[in-house]
Amino acid sequence: KQAGGEDNEDYPDYDNEEEHGLKGGKSGKYERNQDNDANLFEIAEQGEGEQFMATKAWMGAMVAPSEEPNFDPSPPPQKLALEYIYGYRAIDSRNNLFYNSNGHAVYMTAAVGIVLNQENNTQTFFGGQDKENSYQHNDDITALALSPDRTKVATGQVGKVPKIFIWNAETGEYIAQGKQQRNTRCCKAIGWSHDGKFIASLGYDNDHTVHVFNGENAQTVATDRAGSDPMVDLCWSPKDHSFGCAAKRGLTLFQFNGGSLDKSNGLYGSNPRDPMTCVTYGPDGTCYTGSFKGRLFAWSGKSCKGNVQVGKRMINGICATEDKIYVGGDCAIHVLGTNMKEESQINLRADPRAIDVKNGKILVGLRDGSIQEIVDGNSRTIMESHSDGEVWGLDIDPQTGNVITTCDDNKVYVWNPNERKAVASGIINEKAGPKKKIGGASTLSNYPPNQCARSVNINGTNGHVAIGVNNGEVHIRDSVSSLKTIKVLTEPQEWVEVVRYSPDGSMLAVGDHKSTYYVYDVNNNYSLKFRFTKHSAAILAIDWSADSQYIQSNCNAYEILWAQASDGTHLTGGASALRDEKWATHTCKISWPTQGVFPPAASGDFVNGVMRSPDGSLFATGDDQGCVNLFRYPALKGAKCASFKAHSEHVVRVAFSADGARVFSVGGYDRCVMQWRMTE
Repeated sequence: KQAGGEDNEDYPDYDNEEEHGLKGGKSGKYERNQDNDANLFEIAEQGEGEQFMATKAWMGAMVAPSEEPNFDPSPPPQKLALEYIYGYRAIDSRNNLFYNSNGHAVYMTAAVGIVLNQENNTQTFFGGQDKENSYQHNDDITALALSPDRTKVATGQVGKVPKIFIWNAETGEYIAQGKQQRNTRCCKAIGWSHDGKFIASLGYDNDHTVHVFNGENAQTVATDRAGSDPMVDLCWSPKDHSFGCAAKRGLTLFQFNGGSLDKSNGLYGSNPRDPMTCVTYGPDGTCYTGSFKGRLFAWSGKSCKGNVQVGKRMINGICATEDKIYVGGDCAIHVLGTNMKEESQINLRADPRAIDVKNGKILVGLRDGSIQEIVDGNSRTIMESHSDGEVWGLDIDPQTGNVITTCDDNKVYVWNPNERKAVASGIINEKAGPKKKIGGASTLSNYPPNQCARSVNINGTNGHVAIGVNNGEVHIRDSVSSLKTIKVLTEPQEWVEVVRYSPDGSMLAVGDHKSTYYVYDVNNNYSLKFRFTKHSAAILAIDWSADSQYIQSNCNAYEILWAQASDGTHLTGGASALRDEKWATHTCKISWPTQGVFPPAASGDFVNGVMRSPDGSLFATGDDQGCVNLFRYPALKGAKCASFKAHSEHVVRVAFSADGARVFSVGGYDRCVMQWRMTE
């Protein structure tokens, strides 16, 4: 699979998927019950949570500092305000990117709707607020549509009872809220009627339930169980209250009659019966559908008027104007006349998933997570993001303040938080290695382990960048600007979740998922100094003392251990001997000052990333409910936090800027890098 190529999330059992280089979707992808997270920190005491609480022996092993700091259990006064998101959902959504009435880009990613001002590169959000705010999405937004006058947005999400929201397309302000029927899993597609009076959405349940909502208050006015045929896109006719749906068996049509829906199927005639992957209407009422096999079909009412082969791969993005049809496929926009003949082609870096045209400008969302704007034939990238698997690797450059991230998409990005854009990028491996074997890092990525990376750290002394790869290698890059590989370490036996340089830059610690961490001599061409083998499970976190003399580490068996950095001697009395030690970083969640970051009865892996603020007054954490949390330091038993919801998946890493004015977070499978501003 090439970067930016298409994969088959919608029809994974289609018999020609291998021919098209396609991959199946995740089984049970929309089965999660996260439709109500009002009580994120009141998790039921059951299963793994009970086991974790019963085996918190590490708490008894903790020793407080000689001069124990004051413990204030109340939430800190500081808050987080979402400042920018590097992300665009492209993997399993289509036709989800539009110009609003002011010409700004409207799209979604994770649990947030975004309005991007392309000229000053600032974003306005629907969502991303305090987790107690119920007027926002609380899970993956999977579909987005703009009203005909381009002033309002409708979005739908994943959930047992998927939420539907209407919000202002310029300010992001809440307008109304509705919901699909229970157990419809997600909103697969959504669209506005030509007069803006109604909104239709498609469920992804076994009956593929169709919903129609009032376009003012989002209240349900009609539903219909469409049957077993999967439908993945919809568009209303510009002439009446009917809409077409792209379905596996072809075009499915619905006529809305005020309180009911009448269903009919498109008639192919002599045309090939392709599965359909997207649908739109031209201003004259002609319906156009893009197919799994790269063909464009034109329809008059129920009847297919003809088709044309546009490309070799499936079509996901399509837009029709008075005299043009813009069709996305094969890493290009094919511009056709209304006679279905191609007039020109705009080559792109990846396959299009969404296309919108306004006043001669073209907005296109690509499968590689980028958004491009094309004006007078000139293209510029207005958004870049990770686009496959999960993003885990996160670090801050101590020299520039830039942010570096790694993911399961064979990409390394360097972001400038002041300019709010990617200033450098690289790849993990040029050549694909063996496919994933049983065990290893769990991922939905289409890339093999040697092109996936989940840890990264920058040497503050010489600028080297260490990247932990999912095949157990560690790549040493010369700098964040060039990202040129200068050394590959091969000692780790499993995928590498943590890499961390010592404060003086002379050593590198590498923790793998086979319960061992390795310490290398940076100044001696990264020769191996020692292996530390005392842990019982995968290494999750490593911290160095401020003087680079000691190491503390956590593993997945909820152990915290200490070692001498010079030779790896296990310090069995470390809890007492190092009780007053100053640590350069604090990322170990199993430790004395982090005892209270776990909600009552939560499992040990509910909290993923932990980071202490530069001034030592706060902890930031990322958790399994998609929240970024702020605690006072120390966070002992009974500590309360301020929590903020924008991610839609596990927040696996958090980091403070050097001045503590910003927090950065990465959201695993939502593939987003989020930039938060600290406020009082």
